Amino acid sequence: MSDEWMRFTRPDDGWALPLVLPGPVRTARTVVRRWALADAPALFRAIDESREAILPWMLWALSEHRALEDTEAYITKHLPGEGSTDFPMGIFDGETGAVIGSTGLHQVDGIRRCAEIGWWLHPERRGQGLCREAVAGLIGSALAPSGWGLHRLYALVAVPNARSRGVCEALGLRLEARLQRERYLGLPEKAPHGWLDVLQYAVLAEEWRAAEGRAEPRAWPHEV
Repeated sequence: MSDEWMRFTRPDDGWALPLVLPGPVRTARTVVRRWALADAPALFRAIDESREAILPWMLWALSEHRALEDTEAYITKHLPGEGSTDFPMGIFDGETGAVIGSTGLHQVDGIRRCAEIGWWLHPERRGQGLCREAVAGLIGSALAPSGWGLHRLYALVAVPNARSRGVCEALGLRLEARLQRERYLGLPEKAPHGWLDVLQYAVLAEEWRAAEGRAEPRAWPHEV
């Protein structure tokens, strides 16, 4: 048995995730960077204050990060190490340094050079364009050859999640698919409830316009 065939599944240019991961991304009003253990108290507080707002979309908020020790363990677990594929990051106020949300690159695939991107924002900071701004900064770093050097990013958004759909559309991400009844949300006191369709948005490195903070407009229907 030989796995020689696998070398034909990616470009022969020697790319790999950077040994030294890219540092903070600074935008006009935000800073995006990987969590440090010292951030645990501020992250715990931000999650606790946002818990009701980010449910039902992020079900982990129901039972995780219920104590400061949980948040410390979460950050420790996701400190970068050999073989890491999940890189959660904080969104910080660029002026005060306060934690205002979270984003990150998840399920980083070193063969296909792709990753999933996700986010949440403190409810008191919504409606100011901060999430779009921070996520645009991370996308730029993720797709830049001088940054993470990825080829493609995608986001999965439940159809009823209008806020996250709005972020994707404001960033010019391409709507690639509608996954039928892909995700189950089972909180009876939280609408929506049951099996939900999920939209898959994506962007390629050559489509991203860093100076504009959005993808190149494409002739692709965004109606669903």
